[in-house]
Amino acid sequence: MSERALDLVRDVLDHELLDPEGRPCGIVDDIELAGKAGAPLRVVGVVVGPPVWGARLPFGIGRVVRALFGRRYARVPWTELKLQGDRIHLRQPARTYGLGSMERRFGRWIAKLPGA
Repeated sequence: MSERALDLVRDVLDHELLDPEGRPCGIVDDIELAGKAGAPLRVVGVVVGPPVWGARLPFGIGRVVRALFGRRYARVPWTELKLQGDRIHLRQPARTYGLGSMERRFGRWIAKLPGA
């Protein structure tokens, strides 16, 4: 990603990830930062998956999310992302990062819902 100033919460968190072919493959659920005490933080990657956003839910609901969707999540290095408008594009296919399996699995059913 570029070196320009970026509001991580507004411009990255909860934004859609697209693979190089433009297919949805997840939502940015968390941002990984690294740095030493007293030094500036730097972004090292994003994390995607139900266990990540499920952990932010109240206790009982988070457990249901883990039971339904499992505990798998994916980390994508910051260098593998391109911010374009309100979407974030991956530089490699989603499978490279372990993404998109749930979208592929449930996409057929979701597409049949009214208003989808």
